[in-house]
Amino acid sequence: MVGIRCVVWATMALILAPRAGAQSHPRDPEMLGGGSPRNHARWVNDSDSSPASALALSYTSLSFPGSTNTYASGINNLGWVVGQYDDSTGGGHGFIYRNGTYSSFDVPEALDTEPGGINDLGQIVGAYEGTDSRTHGFLKTQEGFTAIDYPGAAATVPYGINSAGQIVGLFQEEGSGNYQGFLYQSGQFTLINFPGAISTAAYGINNYGQIVGSYAPAGASDILGFVGNAGTFSSITVPGTTDPSLMGISDLGLIVGSGQFRSHGSTVQEGFFDVQGTFIQVLYPGAESTVIFGVNRKGQMVGNYYSNGQYGLITTLSAP
Repeated sequence: MVGIRCVVWATMALILAPRAGAQSHPRDPEMLGGGSPRNHARWVNDSDSSPASALALSYTSLSFPGSTNTYASGINNLGWVVGQYDDSTGGGHGFIYRNGTYSSFDVPEALDTEPGGINDLGQIVGAYEGTDSRTHGFLKTQEGFTAIDYPGAAATVPYGINSAGQIVGLFQEEGSGNYQGFLYQSGQFTLINFPGAISTAAYGINNYGQIVGSYAPAGASDILGFVGNAGTFSSITVPGTTDPSLMGISDLGLIVGSGQFRSHGSTVQEGFFDVQGTFIQVLYPGAESTVIFGVNRKGQMVGNYYSNGQYGLITTLSAP
């Protein structure tokens, strides 16, 4: 299945962001049985005088009860989290984490369900594997589920939705295998293709219509991020990584994402967030890798980390 997580690490040339540690570590059901959040705290750059020196991160670990892996992919301004968990057979299911309580859902007749984002109305978008073994997008509302398929695409993967019902994501071109971004609103698709790029992915959209994502310039090996709206985009470079995936943007303009960072002689998958133009890396305490997928206006960020298994996380940004 071309899904929320697998698309992100599939290939640098196609621009996506890896599920933390998934390529090198097997599932370990014995390590992931609990549903009780674990809390940690970490100061951010408290030794310097940058804007980040006055900030702190607190962490909450998420594990859907009885699951073998848990991934958090989206959060709205009410603090509701959506994501996916794997059952003991390896099947993927959607979940909502709200006020400390988990609930599960599946797209009807889907072989695998992967939520991507949630808006302030509780509407959820994501991808699912159909009985045709193809990847389709979905929109979940109070009325039920609606399929989202870019015309002629081999696969469609929505990632984000705002409270106006604007949806962003990517589709895989039939034949070439390249990815392109899209904006979907009121039943109409608008292509998002960064000028000069061979592939583009639109990952996040806030309530002001600002979009973030990543693109692969034609003829270049590096991946770049972008921010803007459906008509005008600006390129963003994240220092320390050549493959940034800009995954989310809050209503206050806080940008989050993930990338491969080189530290102490090795390369580590870490999340990041932007504070007044300074990108700060995020690595869950004791974890081998971390990815950040979404953020809300309260500074709450969601993603997942690898530490003897996959866990979801909520990271809260605040002043000490």
